[in-house]
Amino acid sequence: MAVWSEQMLSRVWTRRASLAQGVRTPEFGKMLRGEWYVSDDSELVELRCRANKICLEFNQTPVADAGQRRRLLQALLDTQEVPVMDPPIFFDYGITSTFGEGIEVGEGLVVLDVGPVRVGRNTRIGRNVQLLGAGHPLDAERRSS
Repeated sequence: MAVWSEQMLSRVWTRRASLAQGVRTPEFGKMLRGEWYVSDDSELVELRCRANKICLEFNQTPVADAGQRRRLLQALLDTQEVPVMDPPIFFDYGITSTFGEGIEVGEGLVVLDVGPVRVGRNTRIGRNVQLLGAGHPLDAERRSS
């Protein structure tokens, strides 16, 4: 699992503070730093539910309604500059992903943004691509604890 720099952590904390009115649980910080964390922490569950709701609405919004799709992506990614994406999409959190300018994404994008997911500018992503920033303990004993 990749580890975020203090600068990236600070940026994500700042971005997500507006979403959760500054409430921070230790589990969110542990997750971003690549440490072991409790995934069913109430704040993490709330953030995943938020992302799931936005993704569902985006996926059901007609392609012709580009303005609404853009607004949904802005809310999901918590940024004004959003990539062009074709539905369906799925994100764990959205707010922990960073996309540069000029990005186009085909149908079926899955982003497990538990860890850092950063896509540079002018990138083209094809259909059914998975960007995985998540990891799981490989040791059976650790997994069961």
